[in-house]
Amino acid sequence: MNYSIMETQFHGEYRAVFSKALSYLFTQSFHAEFADEKMADLYDLLLTAQSQNTPVERVTGKDTEQFCREFFSDYTWKDRLISVAERLKTVAWIMLVLEILMISGQEHPIRDFFSIETNLAGYGMGIIGGVVMLLVLAFLRPKVLHAKKMTSGKWALIICGIFIVLIAVLVILFGDTELMLPAAPAVFGCIGYLLVYYITAAVLRYRKYGTVRNVRGQLYKDAYYKNLPDKDLERQNYELILKAWKKRYARKIRKGSLTEEQCLQAARDYERFERIGSGITNVLFVLIPLAFVIQVFRESAWWDALIFTALLGALEFAIWRFFRKINVRQAACRMEMLNECEQRGMTLPAYIEEKLNAPDPAESPATEESEASEE
Repeated sequence: MNYSIMETQFHGEYRAVFSKALSYLFTQSFHAEFADEKMADLYDLLLTAQSQNTPVERVTGKDTEQFCREFFSDYTWKDRLISVAERLKTVAWIMLVLEILMISGQEHPIRDFFSIETNLAGYGMGIIGGVVMLLVLAFLRPKVLHAKKMTSGKWALIICGIFIVLIAVLVILFGDTELMLPAAPAVFGCIGYLLVYYITAAVLRYRKYGTVRNVRGQLYKDAYYKNLPDKDLERQNYELILKAWKKRYARKIRKGSLTEEQCLQAARDYERFERIGSGITNVLFVLIPLAFVIQVFRESAWWDALIFTALLGALEFAIWRFFRKINVRQAACRMEMLNECEQRGMTLPAYIEEKLNAPDPAESPATEESEASEE
């Protein structure tokens, strides 16, 4: 569920409450299903209050922190067990992929699998970092909820900053630590846990939905997006681009490095630069893994090297495809607006102001008249 898009549906105090609830959610260890259910309920609650012009304090009370605690208080011990199981699943996948990459990249042939040792100190660092992160978030949670200008976006940046600093400190303190143990138990342990997890999840889904397919995500997606048509999603995407353009070119106009008439050409030049950068990134996505693959083929048996190549290629392709999909869509939106601006013979700043100040289609006079007639 895309909480960021849900947040854009609110304004004023309603958005502040949703953002604070989202920030509270980020400081907890709720499992995905519980989080989606609660945020969907809060979304419906606040959206109804906003459409009826109900004061937000009548819904949440004056203490937002207290409201968040009470709203998420039905998190049971069963939910906590599910949360632990989900996080162990993520850890198991990470360990399994890293261990197979490490084993296939070593000089030992794969037939020596049971004699290969691995350094488990890195996983210990991860556990220590996770515990420290939970303590830090628990300490900061009340301060976040009381901060008037704190949004979920700012809080996410703070979390990222803390995470990066924590990793750097752990690497400095324990980067040279070694805990060498056989790799086979770690690999088979991860495989065994993943099999148990997915079989159990399939059985529970069958009991709840009558199918082993993961339909929960689609159910919540359908329930949420039915109130958010594709045109609204596109409009929000365009607004983000327009606001970024406005900030960039307004600053250059103030400095005198650009005139309003030059902004459109500058935007097109920037798009060409983006395409060149995207091409370079694609080349790097090939060359960097290729360098590792060549090294492994030189130092390991061909069968080990093939396994390493397949795993590394799958990971790289998944990462590339994720960012590629976002970049292509964003580039198409930008070019569509630049072409429209040029066809209408407008300067880019004027076009930006017109689009940003255009009335929301959902609040058009026709809509208001239909609502009045229904009353």
